[in-house]
Amino acid sequence: MPDEVAILRSLGFAVFTPRVLPRGLEGRSTAIEQDPDDAALDLPPETRAVLEAFPFYERRWTPTLTSILNEHFEAVVTAFYPECFSSAIQHFQGRVIARCFGREGTANYRHWTSAWGLPDLEDHIEQAGERYIFGQAYPFLAEVEPPLNARHAFTLPLVRPGWVDARRDSWNGAGGFVLLNIPLIGASPYYQPIYEGAKATFAGVPHRIFGHQPRPVADPSVIASPPDDELLNLFASCSAFAYTSSEPRHLHYPPVEALVIGAPVLYLRGSLLDRLVPGLPGGCADLAEMRAKAEALVGGNTTLAAEIRAAAPALLAPFAPEAARAAWANLLGVRS
Repeated sequence: MPDEVAILRSLGFAVFTPRVLPRGLEGRSTAIEQDPDDAALDLPPETRAVLEAFPFYERRWTPTLTSILNEHFEAVVTAFYPECFSSAIQHFQGRVIARCFGREGTANYRHWTSAWGLPDLEDHIEQAGERYIFGQAYPFLAEVEPPLNARHAFTLPLVRPGWVDARRDSWNGAGGFVLLNIPLIGASPYYQPIYEGAKATFAGVPHRIFGHQPRPVADPSVIASPPDDELLNLFASCSAFAYTSSEPRHLHYPPVEALVIGAPVLYLRGSLLDRLVPGLPGGCADLAEMRAKAEALVGGNTTLAAEIRAAAPALLAPFAPEAARAAWANLLGVRS
């Protein structure tokens, strides 16, 4: 959010971001702006108070909120949450940009909107016409979507995380371990088998696993929710970052953060990273090859590390701020 909102502001837009996070997602991919630039909105104090108090992710828009948004805003960027998505589609008169970052396997976003059981929602999407934008972070998301989303698809690239730039290219690899990111161990039917597979793959290879863990994990290799400085140190000191996800249309942030730091990043062929830039040396045909490369890197294979790291600029190019800014400017009709 910080990087994307900054891009919108750099294009000349005043931006309001919600102040009330959805319950139950603490410690995950949620954030509140610490120093929001609300002065640029030029709104009466009572109007701003309504916006700041409203739980956008958990309540349907009220008539008062609807009136405020239609009077003062040109576009709404919405997540795929039932309340905010359906409210924007049904009540907002400007452009509605449904921001999406990919789902697991062959699942698509229509599966979600259909499961909500909201009558006439698809009719409202149809009626929105060109005002509705399926704002995919990668060009592959629409390939599994029905025409209702696919024909409105517009690629708004995920921008690399600016918070790690202060430690850009600080990798030293002195730690002698493989780093992985696996959240919600023991708490998620999606991540539990990923954890078990990673433990089997890297058995006997020094490794550390970080991520948000709502439950204690009886594994000394797991580091639950490390502070930012500690996480940056892990990226810098690991021998390799191993990203074991095979998802073709979804990507977590940590491999991109690791690339910025300069760590050798290993990932699977056919996964989203490989689809974005195929054929690079960090790609692995399977987990066995990933283990073999990880063992070599932990063992001090500087030639392999140099080959993988040399490809990092190509792998980071799709996440360049310039690419994201140009896409947003194109969508919103702004000369960038």
